[in-house]
Amino acid sequence: MPRCPSCGGMPCVVLPADSDASDASPLVKVLERSGVTPGGVAPPSCTPTAPAAAARMMPSLACFHSPASRFQPSMASWKLPTTAKPNAVSRADLRDRLLILLVGLGQVALPCIVVTQPLLAFASRPQPDACTVLGVVVMLAGLRLFWRSHADLGESWSVTLELNADHRLVTEGVYRHVRHPMYASFLVLGVGQALLVANWIAGLSGPAAVALLMAVRLPREEAMMIERFGDQYRDYSRRVGAILPRRRQAGAA
Repeated sequence: MPRCPSCGGMPCVVLPADSDASDASPLVKVLERSGVTPGGVAPPSCTPTAPAAAARMMPSLACFHSPASRFQPSMASWKLPTTAKPNAVSRADLRDRLLILLVGLGQVALPCIVVTQPLLAFASRPQPDACTVLGVVVMLAGLRLFWRSHADLGESWSVTLELNADHRLVTEGVYRHVRHPMYASFLVLGVGQALLVANWIAGLSGPAAVALLMAVRLPREEAMMIERFGDQYRDYSRRVGAILPRRRQAGAA
């Protein structure tokens, strides 16, 4: 709290000269309890020598800074996005969302249940240590491929089957080798899950869910891309495989 500019002592709040005791608001009582002397009953050492001195002290609450006023939120500079990017093409429906939920159940939920709960203990199976180590390696490779495909796709990525109005056909990075590296990463993760999780249900639920996702969703996604990009995507699909890299023909550029 700033000190009085006249006396340098305790801070003062100077009320207008024509105010009287009846004008003492609850603020004045709060100031008195906190050791601040309201104007009109200033201590002898506090004698403003000029109207300018009083004017410097006049701002009613400017000299009385509370923690809340110092950290008053500036909502004008912090705004949430008001509108999302418009979708040019969308195939997102209940079936698409259920497939995503099924993959999450098979690749995440059931393995977590095996680790934390005995509900699926009846489906446990023996597994050599070498199989577990190999499963870890394959899982790491799948995570690496998933991250790389997500990074190369950038803002064109979407959870559901939809394309933004400014969506572009990405053919760089890992997309030079396969058209759908994210599906490929799901498959690799599914294989790693089968090797790592020693349970017939939780170990195979991931690859089974991914296989169903690809069988239902991949043809719809291909049709959506052709609808949006036309011959550009047809030429891309002739050059690049969907899930596995396509062997280049002899003499191809």
